[in-house]
Amino acid sequence: MNWPGYETLADLRELMMVVWIGHQVGTSERFAAEFARRMRSLRAGGGRDSWGAF
Repeated sequence: MNWPGYETLADLRELMMVVWIGHQVGTSERFAAEFARRMRSLRAGGGRDSWGAF
């Protein structure tokens, strides 16, 4: 976690998790709700503290 690129790597991982959920939106309401939550969080400049587990 002390590596200078760690924050960028963590941000990319978060984005990958959001994209994966986005691909699942059509399969269930649970995925759709979680995707919406994550997009609101990202748009507001928040982190993944409010994200549900998948």
